[in-house]
Order: sequence, then structure tokens, then C-alpha cells
Amino acid sequence: MTARRLAARLRALEAPVCRKHEGPPLARAGGAPGGTQGRPGGHARSGQGLVEYGVILVIMAVACVVSLVFFGDQISALFSLIASAA
Repeated sequence: MTARRLAARLRALEAPVCRKHEGPPLARAGGAPGGTQGRPGGHARSGQGLVEYGVILVIMAVACVVSLVFFGDQISALFSLIASAA
């Protein structure tokens, strides 16, 4: 086996082929879009997770404000009842 063939086999073992696109995964190919900088789970995915957590936090905050608008008087009465009982 020649050195060229051996090098080609080692490269094939090093970067598994993505079945969907018939090429190496972007994270290992280097120069991937989105700033992954050649490592799996790089900046693009962590940024995406951060945005998703932010969206969940905003939805929860809106739900709390809406529930306080609708149930604020009842909650205030409940807390007054608890405070007077103690």
C-alpha cells in the first residue's frame, strides 16, 4: 500500500461521512459557517441555545404579567387573609 493510499484511508476514518449530504460534517471540515471554528457544538449552537432560553424567559415573564393583571385583586385579597390569620 502506498503512502498516498494510506493517508487517504486515515482521512476517511478520521472524518465520518454525513449520510444526508454525502460529505464530512461541517464541524470537522473547518471553515464552517456560523463561527463553529472546527469543533462540534461551537459558538453557533451555544448562541442558539442562549436565544432559546431568552425566548422562554420572555414568554414566562409575559405570562406572569398577564396573570397578575387578571388575578391581581384576588391574589392581594388572599395575601391579606393569610397575613391577618397569622
